[in-house]
This record gives sequence, C-alpha cells and structure tokens, in this order.
Amino acid sequence: MPKRTILLLLLFVVLVGAYWLTQSKRPVVTQERPFVEVDSSAINRFGIVYGPDSIALARHNDGWWIEYPLQYPATERLVRDAVGKIQGMDIESLITDKPENFATYEVDTVGVRVHVFEEGVSEPIGFIIGKNASDYQHTYMRQLGQNKVWLVKGTYRQVYGKALKDWRDRTITELPMDSVRWVELVYPQETITLDWQDTVWQVTTPTKSFAGEKPLVDRLLRLLCRVSAVDFLDTLGQVSFEKPDVTIRARLSGYEPLEMKLVPLDETGEKYVVEKTGALTHFVIYKTTATTLMKKAEDFRTEALAKKKEALEKAGK
Repeated sequence: MPKRTILLLLLFVVLVGAYWLTQSKRPVVTQERPFVEVDSSAINRFGIVYGPDSIALARHNDGWWIEYPLQYPATERLVRDAVGKIQGMDIESLITDKPENFATYEVDTVGVRVHVFEEGVSEPIGFIIGKNASDYQHTYMRQLGQNKVWLVKGTYRQVYGKALKDWRDRTITELPMDSVRWVELVYPQETITLDWQDTVWQVTTPTKSFAGEKPLVDRLLRLLCRVSAVDFLDTLGQVSFEKPDVTIRARLSGYEPLEMKLVPLDETGEKYVVEKTGALTHFVIYKTTATTLMKKAEDFRTEALAKKKEALEKAGK
C-alpha cells in the first residue's frame, strides 16, 4: 500500500477518534421542557429524604407544618421557595441513561430524594436531586423509576436538602413594637418595670424610679419583639428553669401577654435556652441576644444624665 494512502488512513482514524471523543462529552439529547409536570398551587405535601434524615411537610389551614419526624410549624418562606421552584425546573439536556453513571452525578442514594403530592392526585411525583453542574447554574436530576439523568436549569440541592432545624420556624416572638405597653424584668435580686405612661417610659425598681430615655428603651423592645432561635431544645436534660437568670413579662395591646424565661444552656454560657409560655418547645439563642435582653435599670438612661441626677441628689441632701 502506498505511503500516501497509509497516511490518509491514519489521518482519517485520528479525525474519527477526535470526533467520537468530542461527541461522547456532549449531552445525549438537548431539549427544552419542564422536568416535571405539576401545578404548584395544588401542592399540599412534600416528602424529603436526604441521607439518614426523612422530613414530611404538609399544608394546613394556618400554613405549612412539619409532620415528620415531629409536629411543628415550618418556615413559610422556605416552603414557599421549594414550592415555587418546582415549576421552574426546565430540562436543558439528557446526560445519560445508564445506571452505572448514577453515582457520578449523585442521583443515587447520595442525592436528595423528593416526593411532591398534589391535591386530588393519588400518585406523588418523585425525583432525585443530584450534584450541581460545574457552572453552578444547573443541576443533575433524575425522576424516580427512570434511568434518564437530566441537566436541569437552576440549583436545587440547597433548596430541598436542608436539615430538620432549618425547616422549623425559628420565630420566638414577632410583634409590633408599638403594641408593648409594659415590661417586667425579674432577676433573682431585683425586679425592673417599664411602664408606658402617656409619652414616657417610667422605669421602676425597688429603690428608684425615673423616666427612661425612649431610644434606649426601644433597643430592648426592638429585640424583644423580634427574637429568633438558632436551634431548638426538645428535651431539656440537665437544663432547669427553677431559678432562671431572668423572667421577662410583657403586656401588649391587642395580643396575648408574653412571658419568657432564660437560663444558660451549659457551663460555657455561650448560648441560652428560652422557655416561652405556650410554645411547643424550648429555644436556643446566642449569649449576645440574651445579654441584650437582660437590661439593667441604668441601661435606660445615659451615663451623663445618670451622673447629673446623682450630683443633684447629693446636692439636695
């Protein structure tokens, strides 16, 4: 065979190999269509399995609730986000249909398994959310019972693959500041009362009484009306509320009275446990939040005014 012919054949083989290698790295199919057909307004339940954790969420008349592994209000914002993302899952391309490739894209037991239930539909829609694509703008996903692994627009693992405590509503208090009319801070050695009288917060202790400065009182009220947990303590264990560091009571216009007790979570004192009257569980907050709530009487007037008052009192004696 002439050398020219051999060279041409070798070149042909190289070109065919390069073409095959290029094509093997491209998606099997490219198409635009929804990953699942679902009416987001009809979704009334979710089932999520991620690693060893299983979570069930259901829509009640008063909002979304966690139904398993415990009964507790869910964070509405997170559930609404999860519901809204369903209809935005658009397929961009088919990656593979071979089960031996599932692990590569984490659409096996490593992925986030989701079951979506629609009102009036007997069978749920199930799918597995795999890993994010390298561009972090797409996700590998597979419908349960099918072998096709799709590249879907958007990132979803962080939306559905949350821990139980993240799905739980962390709200301890959510109240308008102007609803507070009276606050009592009960310490082991002292009780401080803040009473809204006409246009002034009157601060009273067993030994003194003075008009508190509204901006300083507002710092307490702003936090008191918007306290959020960082975690939950469903079983108290060694934590006891027999002698709380502080008991906070508040009377509110148009709302039920508020009572919260605070104790350290452990010997480090880095976190505190909150017992709120009527709550379904106990809450954990950071020390910084606890200390901001545990005000002393002098915190409601500036140092300059306090010293001036003290000087006047001494001069009057």
